[in-house]
Amino acid sequence: MAKIPDIERILKSGTVRKKALLVAANAALHATTGKGCLTDKETNAIVDSIKLPKEGRVYNAIIDTEYNVRIAIPLIRADVFYTESLTNLLMQYCYVEDVVEHLTDGLNELIFDEGETGKEAKQYSNTGNPKTSSASERKRLTMRDKILKHVKPFLMELEPHEDVFVKATPCKTLQENLPLLAEKLKRQTTITKSRIKAIRDFLEERDVKIKPYTDYLDGMEAQLSEEKYPFGYRYGMKLETSEDTAFMERIKKLNAEKQLLYHYDDLPIDEKEYSYLLTGFLKV
Repeated sequence: MAKIPDIERILKSGTVRKKALLVAANAALHATTGKGCLTDKETNAIVDSIKLPKEGRVYNAIIDTEYNVRIAIPLIRADVFYTESLTNLLMQYCYVEDVVEHLTDGLNELIFDEGETGKEAKQYSNTGNPKTSSASERKRLTMRDKILKHVKPFLMELEPHEDVFVKATPCKTLQENLPLLAEKLKRQTTITKSRIKAIRDFLEERDVKIKPYTDYLDGMEAQLSEEKYPFGYRYGMKLETSEDTAFMERIKKLNAEKQLLYHYDDLPIDEKEYSYLLTGFLKV
């Protein structure tokens, strides 16, 4: 909202409702962007221009409405921040599968290289024959046992494997927590959506249109709506590499398997959270 250039005209001929909405918008801009549209002098001039008791009641009703929304806005901001944090955490959980795969490949390469002799390397280079000596095989098994004993990766488990020396797998805790975390994200998003609707309905009920607040809530819901839950990839994500494509396919598989895919617009309104914001912040 741009700074009002003709404040004198508003002071002389503006209705009390228009004056109150301007002061409310100024306060709302401060609350949501840190910068208002009126100076303190202009605000005081508007307040001083309210003379009649009837005008004062209209003015105070609008200002009280703005104030109640203002004290609720930090809660919405915290809700959205928490929701985004859960989304980012789920993204990291999804990437654990990539880490598991890379760890398995890296450790097996390390074990193989540890036991390889110069003769074997030359033979493989010349013929493509990976045959190794029993001495090299023993060295590799010794290295494998050392890794299994001493390497303890976070959120993963290492174990011997018949096709490769070692294989990393996500730990059971991770596998158990992933759907729980996804459900927590869905629940938190529902809470946030319900509280945002409470603010919108409160403003509509009071017939007070404070554009900076509606713009702010629009932005919050746009931020929430652009995520495809629960596994966090954004609509329109560019698949620039084969790794991107593989990751996307795994995300879709997880969504299908766990049946946890949902969209913001499809989430219900939680009446308890809706009422909590109305009675605890707005209608006080």
